Amino acid sequence: MPHEAPLGPQGFARVFPVSRETLARLEAYADLLILWSARINLVGRATIADLWRRHILDSAQLYPLIPEAARSLIDLGSGAGLPGLVLAILGAPGVELIEADSRKSAFLRVLPGPKRRFAHAASKRSRHIPPMS
Repeated sequence: MPHEAPLGPQGFARVFPVSRETLARLEAYADLLILWSARINLVGRATIADLWRRHILDSAQLYPLIPEAARSLIDLGSGAGLPGLVLAILGAPGVELIEADSRKSAFLRVLPGPKRRFAHAASKRSRHIPPMS
């Protein structure tokens, strides 16, 4: 299999068309992910070079599978916010990011304003989440 060149934001937008505003939000998220990954292990170091293909596009491909009637989505063990935060930025409703690791939860909580509009981050173990009806 030939080696593919890394995918960047514009390449992502060609494969998965989004508005300029959505692409800008994804870029801001990707920038913070790279910055924080240098300090804590959010994603594998070897995958940073192709972040848009290995993580952003990989998460985005789930978006069309979300049922139209879905009112919420929970990402258990969200870590770096993948796939939950990407899905939230793309428009998935009521995304909750659940992460037990306090360092990774700190990353999810410091994400800028757009994250707060799209997703809620909580630092807890999945066994402490009440059942949904």
